[in-house]
Amino acid sequence: MTERRKKILDEKEHEKKKYKFIREQVKPQKRKRIMRTVRRLFITVLLATVFGSVSAVVFCTIMQNMMNNDEKEVVASGSTLNDDNTLSDDTLNNSVNDTDDDQGDDSDADKIYEYSKLSRSIASVGEACKYSLVTVKGYKRGEVLNSIVGERGSHDSYGVIVKEDYYYYYIVTKAVTVINAGSIEVEFYNQTTVHAEVSAADKNIDLAVIKVKKEKVDSTTKLDVKIANYASINSNLAVGSKVIAVGAPSGVMYSVMIGTITQSQIRASVPDNEIKLLSTDIPRSPDTNGIILNTRGCITGFITDSFENIMGDTVVGFVELSSIQDVLRLMIEGKNAPYLGIEGKDVDSESAKNHNIEEGIYVTSVYPNSPAYNSGMRVADIITKVNEKKINSVSQLHTALMGTKYDNSIKITVARKYNGKIAVKKITVKPE
Repeated sequence: MTERRKKILDEKEHEKKKYKFIREQVKPQKRKRIMRTVRRLFITVLLATVFGSVSAVVFCTIMQNMMNNDEKEVVASGSTLNDDNTLSDDTLNNSVNDTDDDQGDDSDADKIYEYSKLSRSIASVGEACKYSLVTVKGYKRGEVLNSIVGERGSHDSYGVIVKEDYYYYYIVTKAVTVINAGSIEVEFYNQTTVHAEVSAADKNIDLAVIKVKKEKVDSTTKLDVKIANYASINSNLAVGSKVIAVGAPSGVMYSVMIGTITQSQIRASVPDNEIKLLSTDIPRSPDTNGIILNTRGCITGFITDSFENIMGDTVVGFVELSSIQDVLRLMIEGKNAPYLGIEGKDVDSESAKNHNIEEGIYVTSVYPNSPAYNSGMRVADIITKVNEKKINSVSQLHTALMGTKYDNSIKITVARKYNGKIAVKKITVKPE
């Protein structure tokens, strides 16, 4: 072999060894890249799995809370759940009915429906009072309304049965209906009609008590009759309170109207007393009359139109029960409230000091021919004592008069300013 050929063979051998070395170096680098890629892919899949699991748990928790809240709302709206947390059959039936009534899921429609349902619930309280209500007819003497059929003229109004004893039902009604009436008839809810007689009346507050003999009422009607309940004397109605007008608030007997108290601080002077009036947003018709119930169905006042100068003639106003409860008690007993015959305003210590007068009741009016007038009492007198007991307000005077027996005289001390000086005079009166 020549030297040249040997050199060529050596060079070829060298090239083979060199490429073999390069291939040996390249193969590990490829495996490293593959392993690195596989490792990255594994980490990515692992992280995706972890985050996906966390997201699924959070989503399920939120959905469960939402479902629980929905169930609570259903229960709060009157639905019931069985032991297995399913709605009862009654609830399902109600839900179907509600869906039919609502005709949609609009939130405004739902609110209107709920308000309507609440109004119906309140009105049902008034409806339940119907067995305590009667129609009172006061027939005028000798007046013929229709000469063809011979009917006598009559004035109708509500009546509410407030008490019964062994012999009588006692019914409160409007005084104007029965005062000077030739005859009085009471028509019960089932249209049974019986005669009635006046127990007592007070035209100053336009209320009267009439009574019906129970022996004149048939047994079926007696079973239906319910005695109305009075509200607690301390349950004062505030502005915004809901009330129910029954009787004939719309002018039609047995109508029911719902309203809200709009004014509760109105005071009106009547002889020997000061009564509390409240106004409502219930529209008033020319023939409006009846009683006011609270939302528990108890009498809290009597509708009046005697104080239009104070309350106006467009909305229903009423006398609060607490102002006249003692008068009603006397009328049920067949007695009228003791009568002195004055109107006045309270004089507190600050007013007395500012005007240099005595504390007590400043007399603003003395009725002609009243016991007060005939005993010498005059406007601008200040009543300071009754039967030697200090008097600071008209309500205290009223209480003192109500505690006076009819056959007893009372001693009233008045302070009268004369020539710049205050003279004290004692007047003895006998209430009528």
